[in-house]
Amino acid sequence: MKPSMHRRHFLHQGTLAIGALCTPLLGAMQAGAAPARSIAQGFIGKYSDQFLIRSEDAGVTRLVALVRDLPSFAEALFRARAAGISDLRVTNTVATFHVGGHAFEVENLLSENFAARNS
Repeated sequence: MKPSMHRRHFLHQGTLAIGALCTPLLGAMQAGAAPARSIAQGFIGKYSDQFLIRSEDAGVTRLVALVRDLPSFAEALFRARAAGISDLRVTNTVATFHVGGHAFEVENLLSENFAARNS
């Protein structure tokens, strides 16, 4: 009976040790995940070489982006979900979406409108 107690004790201690090792690693993996802003900038960068943050309020970041060309914009919209973008909506020139719990609002402009808006 005593050896089984040792096995149980060993298994219990091993489980505690694995838990102690894995918990910080899981936390580091979650903390090391790309932040919402970085994911959004990567998504916008697929169709724009130039974008500016206009404002950041609680939970919403507003940007203006220069659309390089319409085919790359359409491709980025088509692949948005794979890029980590959710709840994507496009109305006229404004795209709104979420990354994690953060909302983004991007005014997408062609070159002549972008230059006029930012001069």
